[in-house]
Amino acid sequence: MEKYFYILLASFIILIILMVQSFGKIKGEFKKIKKNTWLLLLAIFILAIILRISLSPMHDTDQSLGHEYLLSAKAFLYQQRYVNCARGTFNDCLFEKMPQHPGGYPLLLSGFFLLFGTSIKTAIGFNILFSSLTLIVVFLIGQLIFKNKTVALLAALTLAVLKSHIFFAGTANATSINLFFISLSILTVLLAFRIKDYSIYGLAIGSFLFTVHIASENIFLILVYIIAFFLLKQDPNIINFKEIKKYAKKNTPPILIIFILLIMILSVFIFPIYQSN
Repeated sequence: MEKYFYILLASFIILIILMVQSFGKIKGEFKKIKKNTWLLLLAIFILAIILRISLSPMHDTDQSLGHEYLLSAKAFLYQQRYVNCARGTFNDCLFEKMPQHPGGYPLLLSGFFLLFGTSIKTAIGFNILFSSLTLIVVFLIGQLIFKNKTVALLAALTLAVLKSHIFFAGTANATSINLFFISLSILTVLLAFRIKDYSIYGLAIGSFLFTVHIASENIFLILVYIIAFFLLKQDPNIINFKEIKKYAKKNTPPILIIFILLIMILSVFIFPIYQSN
């Protein structure tokens, strides 16, 4: 499944481009946060890393099932194919089977494998990093919702010391990276409600779609976002078709880009990818 690899890679690159494009506008939303608050968040981030290194298993447990993700990541790295070699080597595979999970996590992990080697320690280091980075995203979500630095810091601290979050950070399981992208998707959607800009809209859509490629069940987040849209929108005329048409005419190029991105990423769900060779 070479096409799936390149679809995932293209979608991730587009997501990074949208992040870079939107960074200035996103930074403006948090410019009132004081330096001492950022220093406290940094202290919580360092605490999270220490706890994960000290208290997590630091190996792939039986509950983790991380070996499946490791095989997929190696296949992406060595062959750019979406298969698992269940017997033999990647150069001389005796038995191939299709992975039973989406390829978002293996794609990102294959990048770490390229830089740091294909050992289980690389996968665990990857998960510890993203598990700790999730605290920062959760802090930003808390700040956006409550406008209160204390609540936002407490949310980050709670996640930092959460036993299950510490446990899975020290395995090759997809739980840590999944929570990171769910949090990132929620953050970008909240930002899209506040900042009326096509790059933010594209970032929110791109984040959501890549989150689905971390775990397929994340597609149900769309229901949460639809409910949030109706709850947070204050305009009594919730759907104004004239305004939608006006916006579409004014922003045709970016809308076309986002539409193509949407079709490209969802194509793997329209056409079955779990096929036997």
